[in-house]
Amino acid sequence: MLEMLIYADVWTMQQIGKPYYKSNGTVSRQFAHDRRSVIRAVRRLESRGFLQSHQSESGRYLEALIPIAGSDTSVTGDTAVTSDTNGRGGDTSVTGGVTQMVVTSDTSVTQVENKREEEKKRKERRAKPRDLDEVIRVFREAGHEDLALRFYDHWESRGWKVQPGMRLSDWMAAARNFIDNEKRSSEARSNASGSSTGSRGAVRWRDAVHERIKRRYTGTEE
Repeated sequence: MLEMLIYADVWTMQQIGKPYYKSNGTVSRQFAHDRRSVIRAVRRLESRGFLQSHQSESGRYLEALIPIAGSDTSVTGDTAVTSDTNGRGGDTSVTGGVTQMVVTSDTSVTQVENKREEEKKRKERRAKPRDLDEVIRVFREAGHEDLALRFYDHWESRGWKVQPGMRLSDWMAAARNFIDNEKRSSEARSNASGSSTGSRGAVRWRDAVHERIKRRYTGTEE
């Protein structure tokens, strides 16, 4: 039963895309078994060909294998990953052509992986808003709620990416830049409109000059 629980736990973690870095102590507490039982269960899974040991930069890890035809089917599953937390204290004896590995009680690798996962989620939250409502709230707080939909539509159409393969690093910073650019564009349009009128703002100065030239050459100038 313990073997099935361990294998299922490893397989489940694989399905959510998270490496399985649990120590023997963590597994023993999780399934209410002593550490020696966990070690024996891992060894039996390896000897049957359900688990295979590998080495990576982060240390040793186990891959859960899909049983082949005619093999022991007491445990079933897909591929997954686990680790012996840098391999300290690992048993690397070979049984049946599969490398044996015993997980140590060191939890440092688990903590590192958890931090990496948290950092990944934090970056994803900064890369794009949850929905349009969040964008509207940010623009409303900045006093420019009228620009929220334009900003959202612009980046939504781009998949919240600066260019293919490069996502936006901070959508709120992009929102601030969007507001600043709109302010500058509005001021530029206002200045251009003001410079095109005369001192009284009623007649365009170019039109006035053209009218004087017309009267002069047509002989109607006073």
